[in-house]
Amino acid sequence: CEDIDECADPALNDCHESASCANVDGGFECTCNSGYSGNGVICFDDDECALETDDCHENAVCTNTLGGFECACDTGYSGDGVACEDLDECTLQTDNCHENAACANTDGGFECACNTGYSGDGVLCFDDDECLMATDNCDINAVCTNLFGSFECTCNSGYSGDGVACDDIDECTLETDNCDINAVCTNAVGGFECACTMGYSGDGVLCFDDDECLMAIDDC
Repeated sequence: CEDIDECADPALNDCHESASCANVDGGFECTCNSGYSGNGVICFDDDECALETDDCHENAVCTNTLGGFECACDTGYSGDGVACEDLDECTLQTDNCHENAACANTDGGFECACNTGYSGDGVLCFDDDECLMATDNCDINAVCTNLFGSFECTCNSGYSGDGVACDDIDECTLETDNCDINAVCTNAVGGFECACTMGYSGDGVLCFDDDECLMAIDDC
């Protein structure tokens, strides 16, 4: 008598399609394949994801398949699912931060923050009008001009400085006034005044000699 190899003829064994058949002396044995459980005649798929017997990375998603499983890295990570590394969206320039915002990489993502002088959520940033909002530091004697992301301070006429600090200009001492040669210059805050000297009449910028004889105001 010779042993019959039941495994060689599927009609001679009742092993499950997801099981392996092993011939033994005078019979055969059925064993469920890896990824399946059962007695070999009946085999059920093992859900490695639910059983937590997979080797997916902590930053990956496990998907059960017949007789196995698949791992896929989460959004913001790259790799084969078993090994996942954080993607630096800021360096890769795959972020959606506004051109006037700063991108900061985070674990599995990124954050956007509007630059100084702008307001918004980082994806949308709008210029702050510091002059209108009165958040500028211009001197009281200066004009504030809004710029994209900032502002400028310019001292008013009659004042000098950087706009943050403005000092009165003494036009009389500096001789930058336009008073007549026959007038007296008096410095004022932010300007000056011209007054014709005695014996002259005018607005101080132009002074004309008084003809006291004709005006009969002489004391002859």
